[in-house]
Amino acid sequence: YIAEGIAAQLGVEVDRRSVSRVRNTASQALKPRRERAGNVEDAFAVRRPERLAGRHVLLVDDVMTTGSTLLSCASAILRDAPGCRISIAALAVSQRELGVKE
Repeated sequence: YIAEGIAAQLGVEVDRRSVSRVRNTASQALKPRRERAGNVEDAFAVRRPERLAGRHVLLVDDVMTTGSTLLSCASAILRDAPGCRISIAALAVSQRELGVKE
């Protein structure tokens, strides 16, 4: 829903088919930072690289904690879609990841 709202304001489409999760992963919520990247490694595949090649893609997430999921997804896109550029939007970001002390 977040992506749909952003897309409507930008006048662009939401592409739900070019990238997909190919491996179910355990919840990231309770995992320590060092385990999160391994948990989502190779969890995404680019199904339609021709749709992404040479384009600017905005990956949208509700909450970015360590960024491991976004990084895994972005890595798959950059590997398989030549000339693709990636930006990231998140509704919320962990204060700890931003360096804010509680």
